[in-house]
Amino acid sequence: MGRGSAAWGWFTRHGIRVGHKPRNFVGPGGVYLNVSQFPLESERYFRLIKSSGDMDLVFFIHDLLPLQMPEYFKPREHALHRRRLQNLARFARAAIVSSNVVKEALERHLLSLGRIDMPILVAPLPVDPIFSQRIEAPEQSARPYFLMCGTIEPRKNHLLVLHVWRRLVEEMGEQAPTLVLVGARGWENEHIVDLLERCPNLQKHVVEISGLETPALRRLLAGACAALMPTFAEGYGLPLVEALAAGTPVIASDIQVFREIGGDHVIRLDPTDGPAWLRTIRDFAAAPSPLRRSRVKALADYRPPSWTTFFARIEDFVADFDNR
Repeated sequence: MGRGSAAWGWFTRHGIRVGHKPRNFVGPGGVYLNVSQFPLESERYFRLIKSSGDMDLVFFIHDLLPLQMPEYFKPREHALHRRRLQNLARFARAAIVSSNVVKEALERHLLSLGRIDMPILVAPLPVDPIFSQRIEAPEQSARPYFLMCGTIEPRKNHLLVLHVWRRLVEEMGEQAPTLVLVGARGWENEHIVDLLERCPNLQKHVVEISGLETPALRRLLAGACAALMPTFAEGYGLPLVEALAAGTPVIASDIQVFREIGGDHVIRLDPTDGPAWLRTIRDFAAAPSPLRRSRVKALADYRPPSWTTFFARIEDFVADFDNR
């Protein structure tokens, strides 16, 4: 699957097939694995699947954030996500999540829906193997740069980083580092867009890129001073794992899920503490930067989740259904 793609998966006790809708494989004794949250909101759809034969339905649940923090999502997402989880409770044999943070939240929500017996597997998401390949950094530009990857929307906390960059430009002028934003513009981001388009101090120091292919992102990571993830909430944090796998230091929010998946490999800061982010980014941008050198060295022993282990855990999880 490509970055950000929604896909169908059909998992039977004889193997995995991806990229086909379930109507092509409906039959008794199998397991239907939905690897995206679409169309989990459709009760009619899953009634149809259940009526087609004796199958176990398993759903990958990315997070519960539209219910936990509805202010960061489009208004309709709250009702849609509530329906998704109602259908999960009603039709699913089991669920798969990528972190213990999501598992705990899902267990609490399922309990409120009267579903207390659902098995939930925690399977941390692997990244494309290209991120673990050591490549030469691209030719250095005139100034150092930092990378922030994710849709430009309020939950990702671009505002904090942009205010930090405005201050860096005030202090350093043309010597200020560049901020590279990788991701499309999303929703409810008027204040962010105003800064990007109208703030004079940011015009020469912030670059937006969308539609970036994975190899290009890997090359960008190779030359970055650090990857930034000041987000307020995540169910997992794939860009964080990609950066660590690439050997790129990460400065991220001090939130529970990043403590779980990044541990001491990540520099964690309060996502509301602008001065702390300013100081840390300034230290990483210095030439030479002892802080960056030490963080890169510490990443030598980092190993991201592997695809082999990921699928093996799912196979074992599904194979054990008959014993429950």
